[in-house]
Amino acid sequence: MPMLQNEGLIVAEPNNRTRVRGFSVDELEALCSSRTLLESLSVAISVPRLTPDDIEDLHASPVRMSGDSCRFDFDT
Repeated sequence: MPMLQNEGLIVAEPNNRTRVRGFSVDELEALCSSRTLLESLSVAISVPRLTPDDIEDLHASPVRMSGDSCRFDFDT
């Protein structure tokens, strides 16, 4: 908790109460821009290294994700 507080991600309140600090619109825009750049870079680096087996696995992913093993039971 002290580390999160030092980084400004949480705010400590009296009586040991803490809360997550909100983000401004400018901070969220900067975060989204950074994420877009990093994800684009990761795709540019990863795609040329894909093997035919990797591509086959990617095509099979939607089928695997639609199976019962990926469903959650929220009633329990």
